[in-house]
Amino acid sequence: MGLTEAIILGLVQGVTEFLPISSSAHLVILPWLLGWHDPGLTFDVGLHLGTFAAVVAYFWRDWVLIVRDFAGSLFRSGLFGLRSSWRPFGGLPAMKNAAAGSAGVSPANRRGGFQTRPYAPPIGQDESGAGVPPEHTSQRPVALGRNSSLGWFVILGTIPGVMVGVLFEHEAETIFRDVRLIAVMLMLLGVVLLLAERLAQHVRGLERVSLVDSVFIGLAQAFAIIPGVSRSGSTISMGLFRGLERGAAARFSFLLGTPIILGASAKRLPAIFTGGMPSDDRLPFILGTASSAVAGFATIALLLRYLQRHSTVPFVVYRLALGVVLLGLAFWRGV
Repeated sequence: MGLTEAIILGLVQGVTEFLPISSSAHLVILPWLLGWHDPGLTFDVGLHLGTFAAVVAYFWRDWVLIVRDFAGSLFRSGLFGLRSSWRPFGGLPAMKNAAAGSAGVSPANRRGGFQTRPYAPPIGQDESGAGVPPEHTSQRPVALGRNSSLGWFVILGTIPGVMVGVLFEHEAETIFRDVRLIAVMLMLLGVVLLLAERLAQHVRGLERVSLVDSVFIGLAQAFAIIPGVSRSGSTISMGLFRGLERGAAARFSFLLGTPIILGASAKRLPAIFTGGMPSDDRLPFILGTASSAVAGFATIALLLRYLQRHSTVPFVVYRLALGVVLLGLAFWRGV
């Protein structure tokens, strides 16, 4: 593999992994259009390692909070021999901080059996419910501490994707890579994203993600095994259907996708260590991984900022146009 080819594929992976336009589709389409050879297992691992590094580097503060609160919930629930004070499926855990005494109680927690927790207005609103200019919300940290169940939600939301990946691994690497199928899925999910944009109410922030949200979004993520669906596209669409704000839907999508991206790399790493890496592949591997990481980090930052002010319609248009072009090219080439 040439160095230019490695850099281009790395940039494509980094950008399309997080935009709702399907990275797997573009990594099939680009070599098909340009006549490039399959870069192979080793390079594919490098691309996924790059995007994993990007999402962890961008959300490292979030992951520190998630892991801390998740570990704390295990202690409080009695799983480590301590007194149980939290029912994972009976509501969100109570906050244990100095602000809890003066904070209000969310309406949801006034009903049957839920423990109280500080009520936080959606990102983009102040305590009175009035709007906050987008330029201020971009600098406000997401209140992950107000939803310490998020670790459980990420775990539960990851399960469907893992199960489908194990069951349909062979199909994902063979029949699902048909260009015509990819074109159809690009257009179909484009329509789904458009419906989510137009019909859903974008009112809830990340701190108000629920167990039901994580299950539905996790099921949507499972469909991303088909190239053209797009992991971020399917999960963001479902997040919007569930009433999440655009930024919150994207942020939860990226957090939920982190274990999947890691798993895609870790599953194939033993084969690399067993078979070794030819010396000619080392520099392309490094360049592809690095370009994927840099492009992925920049794409996450730009997309989250973009979604504060704009809709996902441009991605819908892109998906529909690309699907039509691919179907035309497939027909012309007699595929």
